[in-house]
Amino acid sequence: MRPLVPASAARLFVAAFVVCTTAACTGSGDEPSEPSAAPPATALGDLDTSSVTVARADFCGAIPKSAAESALGAEVARTAHYGNGDSVELAASVTDVSHEFGCRFVSESGAEAQAWVFAPQVTRARARELVAEAKRPKACKAIPRAAAFGTPSAAVTCRGKSSVTASYRGLFGDGWLACAVTRKAVAGLPKAADQWCSAVLQAAR
Repeated sequence: MRPLVPASAARLFVAAFVVCTTAACTGSGDEPSEPSAAPPATALGDLDTSSVTVARADFCGAIPKSAAESALGAEVARTAHYGNGDSVELAASVTDVSHEFGCRFVSESGAEAQAWVFAPQVTRARARELVAEAKRPKACKAIPRAAAFGTPSAAVTCRGKSSVTASYRGLFGDGWLACAVTRKAVAGLPKAADQWCSAVLQAAR
């Protein structure tokens, strides 16, 4: 598999972060060390995804916390990750057995950044059906000029009663990967979803 790197430069997205306290990082007479800066976000359009496949396995731990916080526009208050075979709450008082690996980051205000990959293999024909399903709801509209997210793929914004969700989903090899950002307002949401899904794709490969 070709490495997934920004098309403009061959560099790794996930960097090592060092966060130090004064007591832990200062020597006698030394000034406190500055924390490492977070790497700049990478847009989906800057990635070469022509031959990318994703692993149908747990990938939540590979997503940088900074990417989740950028998507939420706030600090992560809690997470609700799950794996294949877990009992997952799909809606209020509705649970089901999961057949995917999923990640969920939630802010104090209720904003959410999510990602999931199906555990079973997905064929190209089934992927086309999933793309059609994503575009079908009347409350959903295609994101203008959205970057490709696998083949085939869909990128939509869907309005709820008190929130808006922007999501990308697509087929990479035989893995169906999806990602979404939910906020109360649409301002800045498409860009946040683009960058979030870029981070998700790089973590899931």
